Amino acid sequence: MSWLDQVEVSIRFTFLDFRLKNASGATEKLLRSQSEGSFGSLRSDSSDYDDAEKSGYFSHKLDAERSCQAVSNRPKIAGASTMHIQPKGSCETKLTQTSQKKESPTNSKKHACKGSPESHKPSGGYPRQQKQIMNQDSLSASNFTGAICQLVQMNLSMSDAARKLSHFAGCVPPFCDFTNSELASMMWGLSKLADKYHSCFAVAEQMLIPCLKAAQLRLDDFWAQHLATGFYSMAIYRQAARARGTPAADSFAVACAVQLSSAQCQQQLQPQGVANALWAAARMTFLGPQCAANLCIAAAEAVLEVPGKLTEFQPMELSMMLWAIAKIFRYYQQPANVDSRIMDFAIAAVEQATETAHDQAPQGLSNVAWAVVNLKLHKRLEGQQFLLAAAFSATQRMPSFSAQAVSNLCSAVSNLGEDHKFKVRSFLEMAVRHASSQQFQWHDLAEIITAISKDAAESPIMLAFAENVCEQAGHGDAQMQRQTLVSIGYAGVKIGVHPKLLRNVGNRIAKYPLKNLTSTERRQFHELKAYCRSSFRESQ
Repeated sequence: MSWLDQVEVSIRFTFLDFRLKNASGATEKLLRSQSEGSFGSLRSDSSDYDDAEKSGYFSHKLDAERSCQAVSNRPKIAGASTMHIQPKGSCETKLTQTSQKKESPTNSKKHACKGSPESHKPSGGYPRQQKQIMNQDSLSASNFTGAICQLVQMNLSMSDAARKLSHFAGCVPPFCDFTNSELASMMWGLSKLADKYHSCFAVAEQMLIPCLKAAQLRLDDFWAQHLATGFYSMAIYRQAARARGTPAADSFAVACAVQLSSAQCQQQLQPQGVANALWAAARMTFLGPQCAANLCIAAAEAVLEVPGKLTEFQPMELSMMLWAIAKIFRYYQQPANVDSRIMDFAIAAVEQATETAHDQAPQGLSNVAWAVVNLKLHKRLEGQQFLLAAAFSATQRMPSFSAQAVSNLCSAVSNLGEDHKFKVRSFLEMAVRHASSQQFQWHDLAEIITAISKDAAESPIMLAFAENVCEQAGHGDAQMQRQTLVSIGYAGVKIGVHPKLLRNVGNRIAKYPLKNLTSTERRQFHELKAYCRSSFRESQ
């Protein structure tokens, strides 16, 4: 074996930190064969090596110091003594010192975890070998971060996820030993685990709170990408908590939002960071209208001042941004008062989304369409061009669209004016055919029948679909929501469905006390009753 091969072997097994005294006979044989250079027999005899190699574990790049240490210790495969294990314990006083590693926006990405908002590239920070992970009693901050983020990538049962995370909760390194990038990745990993596995929520929250406190003490030293990752993580955490925040999480989110609203931060952010920050602001409504608007304005100015910047955004990132902007101003009921800088940004993003409509995922396409309508851009040429491009793209791949994507797109496209009447009708008829062949949820069917209510009377295909939906709704699921029933009944009236097919819908709506109906629902119900010329059995 050459000297370089010996260095490679030593580096790999120094990082794996297998303990020979606790290893099984098979593992001991595996290690011995590796040290002797039997690479061929190792791959054929050991599934452990194959699994680790497939996971990308051995592709992890160690730093120069650890590599030199591995070279000096090469004759001894037991690498536990060569790993730098951080001692456990409290070290809050260190958080205010500058003992952390210096990072830049470029080199800090090496700590980003696979799938995290900071990077799409795997860090290789920890293998997917669950047995090896669980055998570690102590990990460095870097390895611990990698282990948590690798748990996010695994497909585990609820009980296994809770058991593994509980194991890690007992050996968390001091957070003062984490770099800023590692803290951001830890927040991402823990919030994702809390959202993915409800059995992990309590333990993940318990680990997240001290992580947030450590991060907030260093917030002024965070790079923009760390702020965006932390801010995004708080939105995921609140989603897992069903919008129930904690003082530490809410305080950290507000602090991140303030810093991300600065021009300097927005200029440093990559497109994914911009999209994640806006998405998070739309999800965390407790921030308030002014805070959310400031973040939108800062993002708009930073992107628009760089010519061609929007071309760097992936289709998914464009859809996230537009959905977020529309969601923010729709929630605060201010679509007519959107700042001109934000509107210019939205129009430019819609134009870019039109060019990449064929590359948009179905849900992304419907999200942009939803944003166009809610920002009233369907009245402008840019918005109309996108909706037509989206409709054309959807007709080419309708079977791949989910029920929600189809219903959202139908609702948006139906807002196009008379100038595009025939194109709209052609798209809606195709959407109706697709919906008729699938098992759509009632709320999606209600949205589709509402969308076709303008043109269904002139289309036998759409009229037959509407009659079938109204008839089935009258005998449908007992758990169907009141609003869904009202929407279907009122759309049936506008289309001209035969009254006999609507009476059962009216009787079902009448079972709800009138005082529980909104003013709009009450008006629509009365129109349904007048159309059917029937006195429904109303509840008092």
